[in-house]
Amino acid sequence: MNNNDIVQKLWNLCDVLRDDGINYSDYVTELVLLLFIKMVHENTEAETLKA
Repeated sequence: MNNNDIVQKLWNLCDVLRDDGINYSDYVTELVLLLFIKMVHENTEAETLKA
C-alpha cells in the first residue's frame, strides 16, 4: 500500500463521517489517533518479524 492509497482511504473515511453529520474538527482528531495507532501497530509487527 503506497501513500496515495492511504490518503485516499483516509479521505473516504472523512467523507463517511461528514455525511453522518459529524463536524470536521471532531472526526479529524479521531482519524489522526487511529492513524497513529495503526502506525505503532505496524512498526511493532515489523520489529517482531525481524527477531
